[in-house]
Amino acid sequence: MTITTETSQEPIPGYRILERIGAGGYGEVWKAEAPGGLVKALKFVYGRLEEDRAARELKSLERIKDVRHPFLLSLERIEIADGRLIIVTELAEGSLKDRFDQCKKEGRCGIDREELLTYMRDAADVLDYMLERHSLQHLDIKPENLLLVGGRIKVADFGLVKKLQDVTASLLGGLTPLYAPPELFEGSPSARSDQYSLAIVYVEMLTGTLPFSGRTAGQLAKQHLHAAPKLGSLPPAEQAVVRRALAKRPEDRFASCREFIEALVDAPRRAAESAEQTLGHSATRTGAATVSRVSASRSSAPSRDVAQTGIGSPRRRVPRISERPCRDGGPIEVPEEAMGLQPTVWVGIGGAGCRAVRRLQEALEDHLPVSLSDVPAWQFLWVDSDVHDLVRTAASAEAPRATIDPTLPIPLKRTQDYKARASSTMSWLSRRWLYHIPKVPATNGLRPLGCLAFVDHRDVFVERLTSLWQQVCSEEARQQSAQAVGWTPTSGAGRVVLVVGLGGGTGGGALVEAARAVREVIVASGHEGVCEAVLLHATPRTPQDRELALVSSYATLVEIHHAQERAGEVPLFHEIDLCYLGDQLGEPAYEAALDRVADGLALTSATAVSRLREKVASKNSRTGSPNSRCLRLHDHVMIGARRGPWLDRAVRELAGALVEHWLTGEWPVPEKDVSIRERVTCTSAPLTSTRCRTSGPSDVREQLVGFLEELKLDDDVALAHVDAWCETALSEPVTDFLLREVERLQGEAHAEAGYGEWFRQVESLLERLLGSEDPTGQSALSQDPGVLEPVLLKREREYVQTHLAPIVQRMVGMASESDCCVAGADVMLREFRKVLRKWADALREKLREVERQGEAFRAEIARRSEEGGGRNARSKSKDGETGSAGAGLQRFALLRWERFRFRRALSLFAEADRALATALDELVNLSRELRVIHDLVTGTEGGEAGDVPNDGYALAVQRTLQQKKIELLEQLDRAVADSVQKQFPDATWVDVLQDGCSGRDLLSAWLLEEARGLVMRVTSECDVVAHAAPADREALADRLRQWYEEAGVAAEAWGGTRYRYLMVPDPSRIRTWLDAYYASEQSLPTVLQGRPAEVVLGVEVEGVSLTRAAVQLIEARADRVEYAYRLLTRSDIEYPALPDDPAEGRRA
Repeated sequence: MTITTETSQEPIPGYRILERIGAGGYGEVWKAEAPGGLVKALKFVYGRLEEDRAARELKSLERIKDVRHPFLLSLERIEIADGRLIIVTELAEGSLKDRFDQCKKEGRCGIDREELLTYMRDAADVLDYMLERHSLQHLDIKPENLLLVGGRIKVADFGLVKKLQDVTASLLGGLTPLYAPPELFEGSPSARSDQYSLAIVYVEMLTGTLPFSGRTAGQLAKQHLHAAPKLGSLPPAEQAVVRRALAKRPEDRFASCREFIEALVDAPRRAAESAEQTLGHSATRTGAATVSRVSASRSSAPSRDVAQTGIGSPRRRVPRISERPCRDGGPIEVPEEAMGLQPTVWVGIGGAGCRAVRRLQEALEDHLPVSLSDVPAWQFLWVDSDVHDLVRTAASAEAPRATIDPTLPIPLKRTQDYKARASSTMSWLSRRWLYHIPKVPATNGLRPLGCLAFVDHRDVFVERLTSLWQQVCSEEARQQSAQAVGWTPTSGAGRVVLVVGLGGGTGGGALVEAARAVREVIVASGHEGVCEAVLLHATPRTPQDRELALVSSYATLVEIHHAQERAGEVPLFHEIDLCYLGDQLGEPAYEAALDRVADGLALTSATAVSRLREKVASKNSRTGSPNSRCLRLHDHVMIGARRGPWLDRAVRELAGALVEHWLTGEWPVPEKDVSIRERVTCTSAPLTSTRCRTSGPSDVREQLVGFLEELKLDDDVALAHVDAWCETALSEPVTDFLLREVERLQGEAHAEAGYGEWFRQVESLLERLLGSEDPTGQSALSQDPGVLEPVLLKREREYVQTHLAPIVQRMVGMASESDCCVAGADVMLREFRKVLRKWADALREKLREVERQGEAFRAEIARRSEEGGGRNARSKSKDGETGSAGAGLQRFALLRWERFRFRRALSLFAEADRALATALDELVNLSRELRVIHDLVTGTEGGEAGDVPNDGYALAVQRTLQQKKIELLEQLDRAVADSVQKQFPDATWVDVLQDGCSGRDLLSAWLLEEARGLVMRVTSECDVVAHAAPADREALADRLRQWYEEAGVAAEAWGGTRYRYLMVPDPSRIRTWLDAYYASEQSLPTVLQGRPAEVVLGVEVEGVSLTRAAVQLIEARADRVEYAYRLLTRSDIEYPALPDDPAEGRRA
């Protein structure tokens, strides 16, 4: 609902509205001048008093009104005016959010720490006071509800205030998901709920980032309930403090908000003291020696520190490796033939593996002409010990829908459960690892625990994998899949690909045992197949986590080498791919690296690169080197990629621009380089002031006249309706009925009663027929209604429902028409309402004249009654007064009828006005929903990751998108309308949004899907070969060399044989590319046929020595070698050292 008011109005007598301050989910706040010239704030709560929102707000106010505190915004009046709840409070200078925005404009990341802690102390003080003295929780702490008055904070907005003992009230309708603690989503607030929200406010106001990055209410709920907060933007000294305040269980948080804030204030001092104490133990702190000292000082507390797992001093040496550079294998002849479809089950194990496989599904969806659901010969399985992380992966909005649930949780059990069966477990696992099992059933990066989790669930894994393997290897699946994608079905071996994080606890620790389980499934099935591994290597930023990742990676390679050596003639792993993601990666860079890995896996599975791999393997199979020592690396650069941050941004901007057009009716101006977000931010004026570019004033007038002519309602028509409805009820005109009844009463009163009695009888007749008079004229139904009033009230509502409601719905529906918008529909409804109010004003003027005549007759009748005294009607007849008295009473009755007619006609207009007000409320809700959808489709992250690459093709696509933006938006509008029609015939997107959150999510998905299709069409129309590289020969060679260096940056240092390839839409058009490259490098890449509008430059490195890769990863440090051997999974195996590698590894 919107508050339609003007600055001159006084919703409460003496309080004059000045200007609108803001609006929220529950109401609008206006600045008002109070009696005495004081300035106050008036909050109008949405909805009528009897509705849920206003009733809930009033209930909360009853709880808070007796609470007094200097940091609590004072409530001065609570009024109910015209059925609406109005709250009068003191006027603040602004909110904490306003102060934060001011700091951002000044170039700071947020509010200064000292200033912010002052505000936090104030808020904590009042929140603890409410809890300790009144057992109240605010439950809606957010920057907008922390107001600034005189440089101090005052807590405001008490719509969710709740007594802890009250277990009946629902909170889900009003909470703010960004700041809500997990227990609120479960409907059970605690005494420490406000502390959780206050901690999120602190992080956001200090750093400008949020600890939970979800974009929808559903995503935020899952993150609050299950995900760990991201606190990397906080100073290290404060992270532990805030992490405790954000604990999932309320009992794990601080005892009070004050204690939390004091811990924040004291955090830097405690950190400095701790550092001084640590420095006192040793003057040097470098590398793993630091970890060892930390381990020695805290040996009683299990941790993720490498040294704390029992690592001692180095005893093992680093294997010797050759220093030969990577050799160039030259071009490979790859015949142009139909792709062969190989049955495959991709299994992601651990957090990194599951995320990579999920992204692989997206990449394959993009590469294939059909959905993955039409390719049953390719299946996917996500296995992880961290159940919460697995749920987050499965809940990802970007992941393609699967017909089979791909998740398989393998959580660790409790320590005591393993101790109970220690005899069987301890035969292969060192008992010390049981004491490192965390409370959360995940491995915390410790490899032996990952192996333990997998062994615990091995039978379930074998059962799930057997089902998937039988499905992909069936002849029906092969034929159906090949036919769907247009490839050739193959009768050869299938494969199971295990994708793991090389240094991960679950993935790396479970890899070898999982490969043995895969071998068991393949042998038992009778189908020919192989097991392959994809090893993802990356290190995080924090030194301790990086150290753990490096030594864990080395340990995994040691176990792979041992398993390959013991496998004999048939190796456990047929192929092993190493994907180097990067070193010391933050979360955004890590996510981008996973996307690149997924694209690489899709290239080697669904494009001509797979045939190149087959030819390279065939060529190298004659060298005769043991397979256990060989890895394969692949990296690539995509030019004109169909996926990527900058294209995602283009898709989101297009979808957001259409939503903005739906709101305002204006098309973006291509000449101005203004972002969608900036334009939406600028269009914060009321809808009535928004000018629709698609409909001019003359169009609005024509449509308005058409609607009014269709309704056919003005002051005379309204009176005619009242006359007709009354005539139908009485079976004769009301005037004839009244005249006849007055004459009848005159005859009955002639002999016995005086004039006064005669008048009273006439008045009683009128009350029975027309009801008692309402002196205010405001009630829709009199306190003592007559015969006609209930009938007319029913007829009025029926008239509005049958005649006005369809017109109003059509006006609301105009919001979805191509030549209108929400703002246009709003203008139309307001103009329509203005005309009806004009006719109602004309009726009021006529009513006032009738009421003046009626008062004059009443005075005359009173005078006659006094003069008549005791004389009866018969005696009056002698002087001729009886006839004139009867005429006077008839006139009085007719005037009373006229007054009734006008009031009932006004009641009809009032009923129509209420219908229009409801429709305007609907448009306000629609506008609010569209702004939520705008935020959903445009995303909230932004940043450099979405910048357009500095290459000719990307810039050409960007220019085309800008030039065709209006055309694309019109096409997108039609495409979304078609999508709505397919699922909901005869409906529009306006109807879809009536379905709340589900409709919002559905419309957002359609917008993004159709926008992506249009952007992809633009990319396919741009000539990638013509725009990708410069025309100058020397510059072209430099550009190609730069691209290949970027593609091979991770592989070049590890030896092996390098094969470069160039995949283009039309190989016949790149002769100049090849000439320029050959002139510069004296070698040529393999040229492959690729997809339209995409050029891929890739590097495939074969025969990389496993030993050399391991030594490269640990940077040839002997201490890390020793630590790695302490992280091996099995205590019953004597793992040999990796062999020296004097000669380059070669493939078998």
